[in-house]
Amino acid sequence: PLMMTLFSVTTTLMIGLIGRLYSDASREWWSRQGAWSWIFSIGWVMMFGVAFFAAPLLHWAWLTYEPIANAGTALGWLVMTIIGLKAGSSSATGSPGGNCAKRELAARLAPYFFTVGVFALLSALVQASVAMPDVRCPKPVSLPCVYAAHASATLATDGATLLAAFGAFLGAALLLGWRVDINKFSLYMLYRNRLVRSYFGASSATRKPHPFTGFDPEDDPQLADMADQRPYHIVNTALNLVSGEELAWQTRKAASFAFTPRYCGFEMPLMPAQGPKQGLRDAQRGAYRPTREYASKSGAGDDDAKVRLGMAVAMSGAAASPNMGTHSSPPLNFLMTMFNVRLGRWCPNPRKAAWTHSSPGIGLFSLIAELFGMTNADANYVYLSDGGHFENLGIYELVRRRCRLIVAVDVASDRAMAFEDLGNAIRKCATDLHVNVEIDVSKMELLPSTSLCGASCAVGAVRYSHVDAGGVDGTLLYIKPAIVGSENADVLNYRKAHPDYPHQSTADQWFDEAQFESYRALGYHITKAALAGAAAAALRADGTHDVAKLCAHLMGTHGLAPAPVPVPPAPGSRDAFR
Repeated sequence: PLMMTLFSVTTTLMIGLIGRLYSDASREWWSRQGAWSWIFSIGWVMMFGVAFFAAPLLHWAWLTYEPIANAGTALGWLVMTIIGLKAGSSSATGSPGGNCAKRELAARLAPYFFTVGVFALLSALVQASVAMPDVRCPKPVSLPCVYAAHASATLATDGATLLAAFGAFLGAALLLGWRVDINKFSLYMLYRNRLVRSYFGASSATRKPHPFTGFDPEDDPQLADMADQRPYHIVNTALNLVSGEELAWQTRKAASFAFTPRYCGFEMPLMPAQGPKQGLRDAQRGAYRPTREYASKSGAGDDDAKVRLGMAVAMSGAAASPNMGTHSSPPLNFLMTMFNVRLGRWCPNPRKAAWTHSSPGIGLFSLIAELFGMTNADANYVYLSDGGHFENLGIYELVRRRCRLIVAVDVASDRAMAFEDLGNAIRKCATDLHVNVEIDVSKMELLPSTSLCGASCAVGAVRYSHVDAGGVDGTLLYIKPAIVGSENADVLNYRKAHPDYPHQSTADQWFDEAQFESYRALGYHITKAALAGAAAAALRADGTHDVAKLCAHLMGTHGLAPAPVPVPPAPGSRDAFR
């Protein structure tokens, strides 16, 4: 770092002396080089500072303080980490008012506390394994004396020992990365198996569960076998682009990755390029592969090969992941990866030759990418997580497919009725697909005089005709849990007893009977109010429904309100001259 600093100072002085004779392009090049030199130098100093000084500091603390004090410090470090994790997952984090400032501070600082502690412990472990110091210091033990003992032990270690230790650690990492599957040994498999048992298994009348575990492999069908089923399954996940180079995606940090019974893959928005780069840019936008062959190759007896419905659904709901699209944070990436809080899955990149392989052959490199937030769409394997990390309502892929009628149910915890997920979906459809969605949700907002909402659904227009010549516009039926006052007595009673209903935190995963029934009853009431009249009006004699009539009736009942007619100012008023 010192040599690089001297080099940077010399270069800066040289450029200054050359003055106007030096071109702007050359100055920009040297400025960029200088910035990267400083980044490298600071990182080098921090890394080696921890490596050389953390181990002696921990050793000195161990020799100086009582064991109970050292244990208390370690416990405090763990408690701080847990508090930060809890604060980061709290529904109140990020909301205005209250004690959220403290909660936000804990969520931001905890990953750094944990990271420093982990590197300090690793440094002490390596020091003890390779060059155990012989500390002989008089009481009370001084910190410089311990530092001197560690330095002497390190300098006395020959290069062959250091090289052997490095080779042993590297070999162990590669062996574990090869034999320990990065997908199987994570919370993803635990989450997937329980989703399959809870939902698919509960709907199977012929299942034969294992007497001890309760699992039945036949509960989870292959997604490709459902090609002829209706409704047609489109399972949305988020392809994480945390380290992507496209500046336009630095905020979203994700793209849509869809699983269907026929094809799996992604297609990024069309981005302009110059000259011959345009063809390359278009080819790199994405790819789709047949679902039956995608991720189908794996080891003998591997039940995680091939795309199964449980696999796609588990990834679609993998909310807790180190890389979470627009919600990604470098410190949290490290923290969650170290604790193996990883619900996402590494899947083959459809654009690469290895698209038929189920998992990375050596998961170490994928784990490092996950640890430091280096996921992108250029590697052989991509990291897929909750579809909500890109777009939470599933509208995006339906608009891409030009669906005539889209029913979106927004069950996010949104007590303020801010419609964040709807706004995000509309923006992405307009930006990426150039399709505008026009919908008025003002009637669904909270009424000022009461705690009730004016409506629980709204209908809007999906303007395909603005993009496709001769295209027919679609209809969006947007439903959101809301209390309007016309619900049955049991629902209103539960609302009085629980004021945050029906927008209780999604962290609450343990519904009792009354809570579950209240949500079910409210959903039935809202859906019936939204669709019953339109379904009856569009019913054909053969029992099917006329989609055009259904959409027209929905638009007429819940659709956009006509624009108010402007009232001209009275003659002679001040407004007439503005």
